[in-house]
Amino acid sequence: LAVSADEQAETGRLFVTLSDAIKVLGDDHQVLATWPLPNNDMLMTSIAVAGEDVFVADAGNRMVWRFNVTGEVTGRIGEADAARQIPGFVIPHLNFDIVAGSEGLLYCVNPGKLQVSTYSFDGDLGSSWGRAGSTIADFFGCCNPTHIARFADGRFVTSEKGIPRIKVYSTTGELESVVAGPAQLGISEQSLGDPRHGVNQAVFDIALDSAGRVFVLDPITKTIRIFAPIS
Repeated sequence: LAVSADEQAETGRLFVTLSDAIKVLGDDHQVLATWPLPNNDMLMTSIAVAGEDVFVADAGNRMVWRFNVTGEVTGRIGEADAARQIPGFVIPHLNFDIVAGSEGLLYCVNPGKLQVSTYSFDGDLGSSWGRAGSTIADFFGCCNPTHIARFADGRFVTSEKGIPRIKVYSTTGELESVVAGPAQLGISEQSLGDPRHGVNQAVFDIALDSAGRVFVLDPITKTIRIFAPIS
């Protein structure tokens, strides 16, 4: 789900991915349009809106589709292309999140490489940051982070699975703080790494508000946890 913001065209419209289509809803929540999918193998995992562009992460084809606001495909981002020095996304599972910036940049989780990569809206690869490791600044496991969000000042918030934790990184990918670890997310130390508890597969989606609060969707307790910055 993505919502067009105040500075964007058609303010308040909702863009919703379903298993077989993308629907556009007005601010009265009535369906305005249904976009057919351009590819039968699409597995949509994230959607983002920036101005006249709508971006859809596709874990099935390991790429991001670029649409205009009428549903026409205008580009494909992240496909492996040696000539353009684009290695492609590594998507082991359905954890493929994106965030569109107002500055014309798209931020994409590349979970199999344990990185966050930046692309232009035209598909040129910019910088990437993140590294595999066991320290708190690293991304641990086979495929993290699972989700990202961005503050208005450009800093990132990431969510990880396996050892669930929410962290804040600078605009260049340096760890600044930890919002929540397993204990703050209600995960007991005994259940970590134990497949009987289902914690390893639990994915905590995240969203931000203008006050700097972090909203965490908890699939285990079926609640929304809210973390506020310490003033």
